[in-house]
Amino acid sequence: MRRATLDATRSLRVRLESFADDGAERATDALDTLKDVLEEDARKLLEKASLWRSEDGSPSFLAELSALKRQLLVRFTKPPVFRVEKQNDKVTELAELAIERIKNRKHPVKYEKSNALAEFLVELEGNPYGMLDAVSDYSFAFAATCQQSVNPGMQRQKGITKGDADENLKMIEYEYVIVDEAARVSPRDLMVAMAQGKRILLVGDHRQLPHIIDEEVARQMDEGEAGKSENDWLKQSMFQYLFSSRLKALEEGDGVPRRVTLDKQYRMHPLLGSFISRNFYERFDPLEKFGSGRPVSDFVHKLSGSNGRPAVWLDVPAGKGRHQRSGTSWTRLVEATVIVRQLKVWMNSDAGKNLSFGIISFYKAQADSIRGLLRRELGSITDDEKKLRVGTVDSFQGMEFDVVFLSMVRVMPTSSEIGKEKKRIIEKGENWNDQREVQFCFGHLCLYNRLNVAMSRQKKLLAVVGDARTLQNQLAENFVSGLVDFLHLCHNEGVVMSC
Repeated sequence: MRRATLDATRSLRVRLESFADDGAERATDALDTLKDVLEEDARKLLEKASLWRSEDGSPSFLAELSALKRQLLVRFTKPPVFRVEKQNDKVTELAELAIERIKNRKHPVKYEKSNALAEFLVELEGNPYGMLDAVSDYSFAFAATCQQSVNPGMQRQKGITKGDADENLKMIEYEYVIVDEAARVSPRDLMVAMAQGKRILLVGDHRQLPHIIDEEVARQMDEGEAGKSENDWLKQSMFQYLFSSRLKALEEGDGVPRRVTLDKQYRMHPLLGSFISRNFYERFDPLEKFGSGRPVSDFVHKLSGSNGRPAVWLDVPAGKGRHQRSGTSWTRLVEATVIVRQLKVWMNSDAGKNLSFGIISFYKAQADSIRGLLRRELGSITDDEKKLRVGTVDSFQGMEFDVVFLSMVRVMPTSSEIGKEKKRIIEKGENWNDQREVQFCFGHLCLYNRLNVAMSRQKKLLAVVGDARTLQNQLAENFVSGLVDFLHLCHNEGVVMSC
């Protein structure tokens, strides 16, 4: 019987297009199946819907019908069962103790409430963890990835049985759904989580790594007939769309704030925090500017050669070795050598023995090269990723280290090399433009969101390793301005070390 009532309820058409198709028939079916359980108003509404014909014009009752459908679904759906096996002993003991003390002291009735609250506050201050345990026994929260939030295990936790999972699934609503790293979730996966809550909180940063898309799909979109707007939609996260466009438009329309941008960072030295804010947030929207919530004294270090500064450039001129292709990736061995040599000096010093170190490259081949050199030079310490971690940018989002090395790898091509590449592209029948030239010269360095992640993992010191002359031209100022600004910062308020 329950399945029949649910089927009849679920078949009700409440949208204009679907109701015009077979809405009257489905209302008739529902009226017949549910006639014994409907209240008078609901029965009359279904009768009205069942008698509708296309010549009657647009159905004016769809909003009421939608509300009725939802009401009936809630009524006929088996609710999840949450059980606390027994009363919490701590709460019971606290209540009994408060009552006993009030009786023993024989306070007037009008003071009993005040005395009970006083006893409660004393216990709360004296035993906060006990109170936390008591409250948590009566609260329910579920944690999962977006896709896992609807898997069989989560359904069992909600009280959904295998036989009626499909019927109940979309009716199990949380009061709040909180999605962390929401800017990295594809729209379809994000909707899985959002569809389960009454109130949605999306937490993320669309100025950092974008959501993951199928590279083959992206390539086909680029090579196919889809226009630029379609490609942009493919690569833009739903979080970015909501934050930058949709919610902003709604706020301008009704004045209700729906977005919050944090205005303080607590991870890194204030000088580096200002650098990140200026280059990766304020440049897009002045309202995204943030300050630092901790003083300079929290980020003091005494690493040799740095003069205690938070910004260091290890200059490795192109004449000492250029970058080379390694499969589909790139390496620059001279940079890897410089990083390992400087790392050994700092890690083996008294100033660096208690610090953590991260080494980031935009290229997997370079990260592998550095990792191999470190194993030979430092041995087993490379296995402790809390002390030392090497990897590409993607593996570092959400992480932090006291000191971070960033390996540029790319060196500015010569005029002859640029000319040869331009000729090759034109001979293929393709256009040579600024974007082609930038990609050829700087590769991944011109991806501002990846650069943002790579340059914001440190707490006390950021050391960029690369050829400074690569950044001393107009093309670099236009397309890799973050690195150019950091080089200026090192000259003015940091340290430039020749290697």
